[in-house]
Amino acid sequence: MGQLDGKVAVITGASRGIGRFMAHEFAKEGADIVVAARSEEQPHEKLPGTIYATADEVKALGRRALAVKCDLSSDDDIENLANQAIAEFGKVDILVNNAGILFPGKLVDMVMKRIDLTWRVNVRGALLLTKLLLPNMLKAKEGTVIFISSSSADALDPGDISYALSKDALRTLAEGWSKETIDDNVRMFSLSPRAWVVTPGVTFWNDPKDLPADQIEPDEWMGWAGIWLASDAAKEYNGQHFFSDDVVKRYANRV
Repeated sequence: MGQLDGKVAVITGASRGIGRFMAHEFAKEGADIVVAARSEEQPHEKLPGTIYATADEVKALGRRALAVKCDLSSDDDIENLANQAIAEFGKVDILVNNAGILFPGKLVDMVMKRIDLTWRVNVRGALLLTKLLLPNMLKAKEGTVIFISSSSADALDPGDISYALSKDALRTLAEGWSKETIDDNVRMFSLSPRAWVVTPGVTFWNDPKDLPADQIEPDEWMGWAGIWLASDAAKEYNGQHFFSDDVVKRYANRV
């Protein structure tokens, strides 16, 4: 029996990378998955993956899957995603706000259009989707929302500030919003990988050979951490930010 049997999870940015890895691990634990992302077709030879490919992988693991195209800069797309998820499954138990974009560059040189788009997708899109799915969770008196942050929020490296700002905002959003939903048993968390997760997004900007082997995190860890956060064992930590390795090693005892 899986830890997520009978649960429905919506995962954004699930056509590739961390979102796809989390979809796999959640499905292995018994969850049905709403696979949301922009990619109906592979956009670039270095960015493999589509929502349909991930949905097929979930189905191959024995779970139901719904692929929904969603651009998180579009309110209409976000509303459509929320509506389709409820129409197909009747509920949503877990929401993973994973989708995000990154424009490397120093703030002084970056056009405001890129800064605005980073904020709109990474923060506003996650906020709106949560806002639309939250009433379903509140009515059920059960639910978990996970905002995927980043170690960039701690590093504040030059050329990465716009992205880091958005990822730090997700931690504040989870902490603050959790206080409004705790009485209805809806928990909110933020979760970051501490090390590199070798995703197409990472290898698009970096040569994998240049990544230190001791600073690479296994693909499964973010999924394993998310499974623990969605469990009753995590209730007392409502609103907190976690790094995946801490969850996997200290709390979930996976390694």
